[in-house]
Parts: sequence; structure tokens; C-alpha cells
Amino acid sequence: MRDRIKAVAEANNRSMNAEIVATLEEKYPAPKPESRLISRLHHLIDIFDDTVMSDKLSNERREHMLSLFKDSIVDVIDRMTEDELARVRAETSFPGELDQFEDWPPQRWRSGGTGDAMGGRS
Repeated sequence: MRDRIKAVAEANNRSMNAEIVATLEEKYPAPKPESRLISRLHHLIDIFDDTVMSDKLSNERREHMLSLFKDSIVDVIDRMTEDELARVRAETSFPGELDQFEDWPPQRWRSGGTGDAMGGRS
């Protein structure tokens, strides 16, 4: 194996150590950092969940707040790039309580071709 690494390193004008590191970085790339919008979306989902679970709010107040948080979630989704949307589709679960809103899921999500709703967790 040493000879194979040495041959590839020489072909790439690198030391053997540099070739090993380059090979490892190619095979095991660093995870992409979470975008600001994805972080904000996850934060809004957490707040939405907390509001759903709160026993300190009247039903009317809770419904109003949930509607506001839903609107904020939609706004964030509308501002995401296609790459960010793809990451959210693959990694994020949305509260099932969002399904109570007629305008959920947002048009941008529905036009994404998943044929799926938002993956509610109800």
C-alpha cells in the first residue's frame, strides 16, 4: 500500500502525508455548516412546538401565536435557496399541528416535486 500511495503522491506532486490527507478529505468531507435560514427555521419550529405544549396560554391566544409562527416559517422557506430547501426536505420534520392551517404547506414546498406534505410529526 505504501508504494501505491507514494506513486499517487508523486503523480500529484505531493508528499505522502499530503496525499493521505487529500484522500481522506475527499472520502470524508466535512459536513456543510447549517445556513442562517435553516438555523432560523429550526428555531421557529422549536418555538412553535413550545407554544403547542404551553398550558399558560388561552386557546385563542395560542392559535393566534401559532398562526404568526407558521407565517414566519413560511417566510423563511420562501427565502431559501433550492439547495437549502433540499437539505430541509431531507433533514427536517415539521409539527403535525401545522396541518390545521389551510395555507400549509407553502406553495414553494408543494412545487418542490416531493408529492409529500411537510412530514408532520403529529
